[in-house]
Amino acid sequence: MTTSGQNNPLRELMFVVAILLFLRCNAILGSPDTDIVFIICHRDRTGEGSTYDDAVGEVITKLIRGTFEADGVLYSMATVETSVCYGRGICSLHMDRTDCKNCLRTADTLIQEHCPLTMGATLKLVDCSLRFETYPFND
Repeated sequence: MTTSGQNNPLRELMFVVAILLFLRCNAILGSPDTDIVFIICHRDRTGEGSTYDDAVGEVITKLIRGTFEADGVLYSMATVETSVCYGRGICSLHMDRTDCKNCLRTADTLIQEHCPLTMGATLKLVDCSLRFETYPFND
């Protein structure tokens, strides 16, 4: 039996274990890491409102919606009139559906900021990546 002035080793151990479990769960279930690892922008540009720009938007939307369901890696394409865009989305395997979509949305926003109206771009974040091009690829 302990008094209020004495430490209970079992209670202290349980407290430490609880803190460690909380930290581990938070690391696993926490928000995706959207720090930029690298970004590559194609030097050629398209016009705002072009059919290729529309195709890029369609392929990115498909990747955001479907990458998680494709076990974290999805290749897709979209055609608008004569413009074709090919894309790839990747999410880290530890993420759930919501985190995957949020990470890819962040990647899309960063591509729009850093590579506006380009014919292709690759953006790698810590937990996900997006790529789109005018040609088919498999990497």
